[in-house]
Amino acid sequence: MGETSAKLRLIFDLIQKEAGVYLFDEFDAIGGERSMDNDVGEMRRVLNAFLQFIEQDLSDSIIVAATNSPKLLDRALFRRFDDVLYYDQPASTERKRLMQNVLVGFLASKFVWKVVLAESG
Repeated sequence: MGETSAKLRLIFDLIQKEAGVYLFDEFDAIGGERSMDNDVGEMRRVLNAFLQFIEQDLSDSIIVAATNSPKLLDRALFRRFDDVLYYDQPASTERKRLMQNVLVGFLASKFVWKVVLAESG
């Protein structure tokens, strides 16, 4: 087992011992489609290890994997998770409202909202 897979084993050992919510952010970094041309052998082994660990998981923990690129994920991952949730990017008015809520107590009226509400890409 490679170093990354061994560390993943340690994480799943902890998941078994300590119930909690465990977040794997930017999951496409290790959860990419195994048949892709740019596949690296070690990452394929890490993904295979993750699939095995999650298949064997009987803990009370919640495992969350997040990505901005769900189309890049290996299809086998979708079969291992109980739920798959998709969230659209909020519209500019929603982003402004979110920022105003976060910035309560600051002089938010002085912000240059065109900069704050810039579109991605």
